[in-house]
Amino acid sequence: MANTFYVSPTGSDAQSGTLESPFASLEYAHSRAQPGDTILLRGGVYTPLSGIDLTSDGTSGKPIVVASYPGEHAVLDGSRLPQGEYVLNMQDASWNHLVGIEIRNGPEGGLIMQGNSHDNIIERLDVHHNGGRSEWDGKGISLYGTGGNNLLLNNDSHDNHDLHGDNADGFQISSTGQGNVLSGNRAWGNSDDGFDLFNVQDGTQAGAVHLEGNWAFDNGFDAAGNRVGDGNGFKLGGQRPDAGSESGGHTLVHNMAWDNGGSGFDENGATAPSTLEGNTAHDNGSYNFGFWEQDNTFQDDVSYGSGRLAISGSSSGSSWDVDAAPVTTDPMTDADARAARGSDGSLPGMSADTVTETATAATSTAATSNIATSNTATSTAATSAAGPVTDPLASVTTGGASATDKTATGVSSNDVLLGNASDDRSSGGCGNHVFHGGAGDDTLKGGRGNDVLHGGAGNDTLKGGAGDDVLFGEGGNDLLIGGRGADTFVFGAVTGRDGGTATVRDFTPGVDHFKLTDGLSLVSFHTLDIDCGGRHDLALTLSDGQSIHVTGVSEANPWDWLV
Repeated sequence: MANTFYVSPTGSDAQSGTLESPFASLEYAHSRAQPGDTILLRGGVYTPLSGIDLTSDGTSGKPIVVASYPGEHAVLDGSRLPQGEYVLNMQDASWNHLVGIEIRNGPEGGLIMQGNSHDNIIERLDVHHNGGRSEWDGKGISLYGTGGNNLLLNNDSHDNHDLHGDNADGFQISSTGQGNVLSGNRAWGNSDDGFDLFNVQDGTQAGAVHLEGNWAFDNGFDAAGNRVGDGNGFKLGGQRPDAGSESGGHTLVHNMAWDNGGSGFDENGATAPSTLEGNTAHDNGSYNFGFWEQDNTFQDDVSYGSGRLAISGSSSGSSWDVDAAPVTTDPMTDADARAARGSDGSLPGMSADTVTETATAATSTAATSNIATSNTATSTAATSAAGPVTDPLASVTTGGASATDKTATGVSSNDVLLGNASDDRSSGGCGNHVFHGGAGDDTLKGGRGNDVLHGGAGNDTLKGGAGDDVLFGEGGNDLLIGGRGADTFVFGAVTGRDGGTATVRDFTPGVDHFKLTDGLSLVSFHTLDIDCGGRHDLALTLSDGQSIHVTGVSEANPWDWLV
């Protein structure tokens, strides 16, 4: 008869593991578990002093299930672990089902599966902010060794950053085993790649991986928005020089990659061709699709926005195979992409990024949709690349007059995006955009052009992105993030409004500047010791009493920042 063990932050491993007398540690409960048993983690934060090792096996049809207690939320927090430790380590562990757990703050990484770990289901995990003390790793979820037939389903892996910013991926899959599947996962905000299939095992052939319905966005940046790492959404190959290894040979269906610092989908030196069907990439920093060597197969894939194209192999039905640009309606905002999952773990509704490839639609709406294909398209297959569809005039989009929240998005040309009195979300693509949030708590995100962002009243978040941007702090507790480029932060009088405290992030003295208007001047500043000897911020006071906090900057003369 199957057993159910209970674990609680207030339990004891000397107890019986019942609901009334729970264990204290997941590792101990798992060591007691037999095929078909269930381990339920009571809600709360678990802060182990060493990494949690899971080594027990279930069997086919009788997995060991590890889950949060129904209606509660268990958090495995690695902030007290020594350097080099992962929060959760599955070594040669098979037929396990992990579901509905949060994993965070692992010094080396979040969850790692090693050895011959096979036939596991990893489902609905929220894995984030790992790798903060890692020299060479820092990944959210990793699979190494020989294990196959593992399913990673509906997991989020985000904001993982290693010390150097060049290795922390959302998902690293480097197994020689076959039958590994990733479906419905999201990877964002990781300092290296979203999904990395580089073969790190010398002298081996990487196992083929099936990826379906996954999202990768905003990878390749550090926490301040600076460009680091490779920044690929999906890295589909790679092996160490002279290692005698092989990589590639994967299948990708209906995945999406956008706003990554590098490429959306990148062959990355794979030695075997991959098959891509129905995937979408847009507005990536380098290539939307970057494939140069192998005889890959493309079918019904879509590229648009600012990312370039390099296609090797055969292609049919893809956006570059037709004579008109793809048309997209209501491009997905950052808030949409990060929204809560459905109760079954499914991704937020995908209707916000529906792509239509008919030439008729592209022709009839090009003048108003403001959509463009890649800036540069290169094809080594027997296909033709569609030229860019551009709007010769700047478009104007407004949130309207209603009190409901609005979303406005510019894609390629020079747009003016207007909000209203509600909480608006606006984002730009590769043109030079002007944003006006209006009243309400707005989120405005520039693209890769030279953008101008006005938050208006309310507590607004302004993200400049790439390019030389101008960000206006206009009252409220605003957050202004310059991003890459030489940015200017403008502050004027806020008479009649609650001045609040503005916070400026990603400010580089000598590159970025402040501009004061309406006769304002800087009267004083002082240093804030944020974490007792670690990070320092500067607090600026303006002549009208406004307060501005500039993060991560100390021992500077802010009068030198003024223009």
